[in-house]
Amino acid sequence: MKRLMVCLMAGLFLTACTTVQSGHRGVKVYWGGKPEMNYVLPEGMEMGISWLWNSCVEYDVREKTLVEKFVFNDSRNMETSVEIALDYNLNPEQVNLLHTRITDVETKIMKTLKSAGKEVVPQYTASELNLKKRKEAESALRQNITAELPEIYVQIARVQITDVDIPQGLATV
Repeated sequence: MKRLMVCLMAGLFLTACTTVQSGHRGVKVYWGGKPEMNYVLPEGMEMGISWLWNSCVEYDVREKTLVEKFVFNDSRNMETSVEIALDYNLNPEQVNLLHTRITDVETKIMKTLKSAGKEVVPQYTASELNLKKRKEAESALRQNITAELPEIYVQIARVQITDVDIPQGLATV
């Protein structure tokens, strides 16, 4: 009987904890589906009997790189293919807010990146983006993106224009 009690207690102890992986943050979700809004779980092990009926949703807060190719009109109104790389991470202290308000972060980031590109690229020609004014354009992109992404709990590390293709009309001349 003692052995059974020890086994039950050990099983209860082992199942009464959750682990948040390295580079992640956790959001405690109560049995009814309501998330804990007062704190975010750090990486490591969290103990407590409540883990028998509550759960933990993990969010990867490590830096990620998103590279996308878009086609915009440049200042000469010629279709120009531009590849933009964005290095970002989720705000580790606000993943509980992210959990309650946003379902698809990457789609929102893509829309923001495309919107910023539509505003910035038409101010330059393709050759300016390739040769002289790439840093200026990257700075403008960063300003536009920085204005929007904190609203979706994302931090920006870098924005780079990694490739600009010469428009077809100029390439064939």
